[in-house]
Amino acid sequence: MSDFGYFDDDDEEEVDQLLYDTSIGAEERIEKYGSSELVLHRVHLIKDIPELCTELEYSGVLAHVLPFMVRAVEDDEAVVRQALAEELVSVCLAILVQVTPPLFFVCSL
Repeated sequence: MSDFGYFDDDDEEEVDQLLYDTSIGAEERIEKYGSSELVLHRVHLIKDIPELCTELEYSGVLAHVLPFMVRAVEDDEAVVRQALAEELVSVCLAILVQVTPPLFFVCSL
């Protein structure tokens, strides 16, 4: 921040680094934010996994989502592991929807 309380270009770059861009594709989002040093990015990505599973084909889920989930399980930050635990049921359901015929869900309700 400048001496007058206004943001300068350096501050704007720092703020841009904190932003989570949902306009990029699912695979790129996983690559960019899954290996981010910012815990906030990794937690936000975990919260997006169910949606990402619907955007990706099953092969994309296997190639991108599951490896990220393995890294998240082993993450040094407890908040990342906690976020994954909270989203696990939603993630499993999103993956099941891709590999199971829709009739299965209608019959099982």
